[in-house]
Amino acid sequence: MRRRFSVLLKTSPVEDQPPRPLPKGDVILRTSDGASIEVDKCILANVSLIFADMFALPCACAPAGPSVSEEKQTVDVSEPKAVWAELLGFCYLRTDELCLPLDTVRALLAAADKYQMRAVTQWLRRTLLRPEYVTRQTLRVYALACAFGLEDVARVAARGCLELPQDIGKAQELELISALQYTRLLDYRKQCAAAAVRALVVQPVPTWMVASAKLLGPCETCLDTFGCKTGLVAIRNTTRTKVLMKVRTTWFTYFEELAKLLKICPLPHVAREPLLLGAVIASVNGCVQCKLHALEQAINFADVVGARIDAAITKVQLEL
Repeated sequence: MRRRFSVLLKTSPVEDQPPRPLPKGDVILRTSDGASIEVDKCILANVSLIFADMFALPCACAPAGPSVSEEKQTVDVSEPKAVWAELLGFCYLRTDELCLPLDTVRALLAAADKYQMRAVTQWLRRTLLRPEYVTRQTLRVYALACAFGLEDVARVAARGCLELPQDIGKAQELELISALQYTRLLDYRKQCAAAAVRALVVQPVPTWMVASAKLLGPCETCLDTFGCKTGLVAIRNTTRTKVLMKVRTTWFTYFEELAKLLKICPLPHVAREPLLLGAVIASVNGCVQCKLHALEQAINFADVVGARIDAAITKVQLEL
């Protein structure tokens, strides 16, 4: 008969074991506000080309002969501890999404540019493309993107700046960019407005408008009891031998007023401006049958117009 043996190792519960101390770094960063942070040289060197070159040089603090305790190299940096706390999070492979004030993002971009931390810059680039930055703080993000060479961020932010008033407004970050970069943003806005207006030229009647003839003319089931078919304009082909469509006259007023608004705010949603569509809908309020469909038709056509505006301004490229 075989005997079974078991060996029991005497161990203390996990909660009774003292925590394992984290290894300390082999270099000290002394921040502008007097804090000392111990960091691993290899971590900094992997992230920063500047530190990689620095640590490749012989250190003056290294002992000439064998020594039991070697003095750690100290590097003075011009950023405060708060900035380095965030930078080291990137260096040690942070995975959480940043939710930082834009002033902090600016300081991190400046530090990443100074120490050539390309991975940190790319992380911050993705951060700025999030809606809470590029959509809600467009002008500030545009300036930061131009200052630190983030071209894709600058283009998205420039599109968002179309929502701003014509004078664009002010932002502290504008001090980082040149007058030329600021002027190019203003030129981009003007070009978008011009492109949007050109996309809606209706004389001669374009094919996209003919395709939406049912949305612009009278209700097909209307008996014209209230004379709602009298306010129509017959659109003919170039040889004027055939009627292509009939359009309510209020739609021509709609296009005139829309062109004025697009010069101020060249964006697709302007096509749905209630004051513009309200005038079109009001023109058929006297007809019980027409007014049942007027709102739906007006909104559907406004969406067609909005799509053309969007396509037009998308083709406009911001010069950087």
